[in-house]
Amino acid sequence: IIVEHDARVSRCSSDAGGGGVSAMTGAQVVLRHNAEIAHCVAFDGGGLFGSTESTTTLRDNATIKNCSATHSGGGIMGWDRSTITLSGDSQITQCVAARMGGGVRSKGTVSVSARATIEDCHATSGGALDVIGACILRGAASIAGCSAFLGGGIDIDGTLDIQDNVTIVGCRASFDGGGIFVEA
Repeated sequence: IIVEHDARVSRCSSDAGGGGVSAMTGAQVVLRHNAEIAHCVAFDGGGLFGSTESTTTLRDNATIKNCSATHSGGGIMGWDRSTITLSGDSQITQCVAARMGGGVRSKGTVSVSARATIEDCHATSGGALDVIGACILRGAASIAGCSAFLGGGIDIDGTLDIQDNVTIVGCRASFDGGGIFVEA
């Protein structure tokens, strides 16, 4: 599925996964060219849910904002072996999860680059990102103003690769890891 050119998915909900969009096993979802998912709610993946081995890409000013999950992945939830990529000035902002990953919860690979931002997101663990797997931050990516009990910015259980002018700023944990909490 491609959502593009100022298309909007707004004020939608799901009792299970994907308040705005739900992508089943192996599916590919691309948000680009000012596309937006906003004010959506679900159990997992308030904005978008990607099932096993799914691929989710936000680029070219795509936005997920003001979405929430009653469990995990306020903005995006990526299930087993999923791939989530944010680039090209895309952003996830003001998203909330009751448990893990205010911005993104993933059990796969997350890549944030090319001035993509995750800001003002909140959860119990991983205010911006809660990842079991691999997390790559590059190319002036930014995590700002996020909070959680563990890992105000990032809660990682796996590998974390940060380089090329990445900023994690103004994040807060009420227990451990204001910027980053490493589990194992």
